[in-house]
Amino acid sequence: MKQAFYDTYTQRDIDNAVSYSLKSFGVETMKPKMSLYNDNPTMVKDKADVVLENMINLKEDMVENIENLIQRDGKIEIIAEKALQLSTVSNSYKQRSKKLKE
Repeated sequence: MKQAFYDTYTQRDIDNAVSYSLKSFGVETMKPKMSLYNDNPTMVKDKADVVLENMINLKEDMVENIENLIQRDGKIEIIAEKALQLSTVSNSYKQRSKKLKE
């Protein structure tokens, strides 16, 4: 837009401009472009949009990782319970085998 403005007007025109004397640039050049971008916001993707998109993806990844950790923690608890049961059974088996041996 800046280059188009300087292509349309000389520095002298800009320096000597009075109120609304450069209005034709806005009506002829800027208004159609503004309408185009306002009607099609997906055409414009600035750095803020990219950062927001990256943050949303990061959030989704973090939520997935936390869910995986919760599932893993549940599995670890089940394994710990089974190990405790196995320990109890093995101790019981050991005691019975000692009694039989005597």
